Amino acid sequence: DVFGDPGRDPRGRTITIVYFGVIPFEVSDVQKAGDDAAESQWFHLNNLPELAFDHDHIVEVCHKRFQSNLLHKFWFLLFLKNEFTTKQILELLNNISELKFPVDKIDNILFNLPLVSQTKGKHTFLKKIPNNDILKLNDEVITNIWQNILTN
Repeated sequence: DVFGDPGRDPRGRTITIVYFGVIPFEVSDVQKAGDDAAESQWFHLNNLPELAFDHDHIVEVCHKRFQSNLLHKFWFLLFLKNEFTTKQILELLNNISELKFPVDKIDNILFNLPLVSQTKGKHTFLKKIPNNDILKLNDEVITNIWQNILTN
C-alpha cells in the first residue's frame, strides 16, 4: 500500500510504501536488531504504543488486508501443519479475525477446496500444496476456486 495524503506528516509531504509480512508466533521472539534498532520489540495489535503521524491508520489498513487475505486467498493454510482439523482452523480464524465462522461454513469450504484433501475423519484434512505455492496463487485461480466452492 502507498500512503501519501498531504498533511499526514507536519514536516512536509511524505509518501510511504508499506509492505507487510507474517511470521509464525513461535519464532516471533527471535529478533536480530543492529544498533539502530537495539530497542525494537513486538507489540500485540490491541496494545500498540502511541504511533506517530498516521501510522495507526497504516497498521489498521494492513491488518484489514491481512484478515481479508486470510480467508479469501486461503492464507489460513500457512498457519496450519500439513494435517489439520476443522477445529484448528476455527481457532486460528477466530483468534486472528473479528469475524466468527460457523463449523458448517468452514467444512463446506474445505470439502470443496482443491488445495486440501479429506483424510482420517470428517473434520481432518491434509494440505495438497506447499506454503510457497499458496502465496503464488493468482487472482484468476483464486476466483475459480471460490466459484467452485460457492456453486457446490
